[in-house]
Amino acid sequence: MSFTVTPPWAYTLQLPQDPRGPGIARRTVRTVLAAYGMQALTAVAELVTSELVTNA
Repeated sequence: MSFTVTPPWAYTLQLPQDPRGPGIARRTVRTVLAAYGMQALTAVAELVTSELVTNA
């Protein structure tokens, strides 16, 4: 499966420095992907997002 995004997306998200951060990030990714009709990427994108935000 391949997806191309044109023009490139740019988003900024400021997360609270508490346990709510990863959940907010996952919901944001889910919403953005749904808005662009890319729900097929949701599971993997949420996992990667959660890992990145948790480790940050």
